[in-house]
Amino acid sequence: MTYERAGAGRRLDVALALLDDGDGSGAAELAREAVALAPSWAEAWFVLGEALELAGDKDAGVAAFRKYLEHDPSDRLGSSPRLALLGAADTPERLPPAYVRQLFDQIAPAFETQLVDRLGYCGPRLLWQTLQAFKQNLPECPTILDLGCGTGLAGEIFSVLGGVMDGLDISPGMLAQARAKGLYRALQSGDIATPPDDLCLRYDLLIAADVFNYLGDLASTFSSCAGRLKPGGLLLFTVEADLETPDDLRSAYSLGPGQRFRHDPMALRAWLSGNGFSLLAQDRATLRREKGLPVEALVILAQKDQPAAIGRSTGGAAPAPWTLPGAG
Repeated sequence: MTYERAGAGRRLDVALALLDDGDGSGAAELAREAVALAPSWAEAWFVLGEALELAGDKDAGVAAFRKYLEHDPSDRLGSSPRLALLGAADTPERLPPAYVRQLFDQIAPAFETQLVDRLGYCGPRLLWQTLQAFKQNLPECPTILDLGCGTGLAGEIFSVLGGVMDGLDISPGMLAQARAKGLYRALQSGDIATPPDDLCLRYDLLIAADVFNYLGDLASTFSSCAGRLKPGGLLLFTVEADLETPDDLRSAYSLGPGQRFRHDPMALRAWLSGNGFSLLAQDRATLRREKGLPVEALVILAQKDQPAAIGRSTGGAAPAPWTLPGAG
């Protein structure tokens, strides 16, 4: 590490502490010194953007976030959604995969304590409750795919169905936590929007708890889900919902202040129908709490129709079929 980078690092550490204390102006001063010493250090530009935004200097913050993207096009720290929330960029169709992966890798060891104990997260339980009235639609010992399985919270609940369960998640750190529970037949690190290209494997049930809120346009994702389900198979998921905006002013999806997407119920129904699904249930519930306030969600259960519906999508052609290593 060069002398300049070391000096920039010391300044950035103090800037981050000032940010935690709510001192945007003080943090911005030190972050400016950090980028002057290490102008190619992406993280320093991002912290400068955060500090300037907190200090109320929106235009300078936007410039710093854009500078960050020049040095880290993968956007591991999530500059592009910040720019969208500041009105300086269009709403993205999804959050950057590198950002989501790093976010969950970092919080994996403490994920369940933070999410369940502190924020009252109950997504898997909500899914289970919605499924109860339609369990007759599943065969005995169903095959299940847990999309965005995380640490296996949903797996703990749905394992009582007695079938076999596979899991897919973008974060290797989260998968390590899930693997230790011994609930899954196979686990793989991958992106649910662009799943691995491999042999086809069909499931009776796909579950996605608090996962689709990292994706905006869900048309191609629902197409992918249709391709992984047997005819008559079930897709069960939660989404954060935009329920307050009048119907005529609501967009298909919007980015909330927590940098997660909120979806319009009418858009969800259109995407599902366009990909060969029939809506069985749509329940409103509180998913968790954020900054002391309830996060409103929809719990949706849909059933795959006839095979001819697979691949029909407003988002394009069906993706290649895929499987998981070790799945028989």
